[in-house]
Amino acid sequence: MTMSQVAYWGLALFAVLQFFTSLSMLSFWTWIIRISLAIVLWSAGWFVIAKLHNMVSSETWLSGNYAWTQGGEILSGLTKFIAVLWHDSSATYFEKITTAFQQAHQAVTWHSPDLGGLGHLNIVLFLTIYLSLEGSSPQAQTQPAAVAQTHEPRQSHAAQPPAATELQHQTLPIGPVNYRDHVDPYSVRSLAVSLVSGFPEHGTGPLLRAATLFEYVKNNVTYVPDPIRMESLQMVQGDLIASPAETLRIRGGDCDDQAILMASLLSAVGIANRMHLVKSQDGGWHLLTEFAVDASIYDDIVPALDGFYASIDRQTGPRGYWFFKEDPWVWLLADTTRNYVPDYAELIQSGFMVKKPDNSIQWHHLDSTY
Repeated sequence: MTMSQVAYWGLALFAVLQFFTSLSMLSFWTWIIRISLAIVLWSAGWFVIAKLHNMVSSETWLSGNYAWTQGGEILSGLTKFIAVLWHDSSATYFEKITTAFQQAHQAVTWHSPDLGGLGHLNIVLFLTIYLSLEGSSPQAQTQPAAVAQTHEPRQSHAAQPPAATELQHQTLPIGPVNYRDHVDPYSVRSLAVSLVSGFPEHGTGPLLRAATLFEYVKNNVTYVPDPIRMESLQMVQGDLIASPAETLRIRGGDCDDQAILMASLLSAVGIANRMHLVKSQDGGWHLLTEFAVDASIYDDIVPALDGFYASIDRQTGPRGYWFFKEDPWVWLLADTTRNYVPDYAELIQSGFMVKKPDNSIQWHHLDSTY
């Protein structure tokens, strides 16, 4: 195997790795859009680069031997690469291992290595990954549910949010954000423990503890969007992540602030939780929190929640319950920009979830889980 063949398969392996990396970051159709955009961008860029090179080379060497092609490199490299892989796999799939090495070598020698085409393909895939990173930190666009009248839930103590000595927020960086890194159970543990101490540790106790924490946030934190700035008479939306203590102190925050606060409170009293970054049918993004209870209380969830909401003054309106049963857990929504635990019905209305004919529900687009 010649050095050019080694280089070819090295570039081919790198292309495969970049392909699966970019595909894992996006849904299939979003990936198609991103790679198409990358192809257009690089094709335009390469046309300019090759044109300038050919102008310089023709003036310097007065020979066409130095000219670079200016069209079809990307698609040509892609089709030739697929052809080699197809030839290799079809020739070796049912062969013995010793024959496979021989056939693989024949696959390389059968195709004259096109390093230029593979180079273009790798650049396009790299651009696709870059575009994916640029577009993966969206700002939530959902509108909050109406804020109910303030009321302390039953068996909760008159606890005050922890004091914050200074503003605690962080500008959201470009690229993927690990929202779990912003969860801080220790800063809110005193409040969380005081709120749930009247409920038992086992049975439906964790469910009622989570509902109590939900009510506290619902009644004490109002939906407030992130700050804006004005540029050329245009409103530019900022994107900040407040700490749990800061959200409690200012009694306001957007969906990511409230989701992080809810995850912090749940974590502070040992209730398993996760956060989902989801996208609606109209393109809006939203961060929400779910919590888990033991699957053994599955049949007791609805009566327990009905009893809980009958005991408080806040009116939730009609309630519909859906659960995600993933043994040994049952997962329930604790999204304080919605109306109750677990208000998946409002997420269906907002286009973040889809109701199927069998009455089950699923996410329209689940981007990440933290």
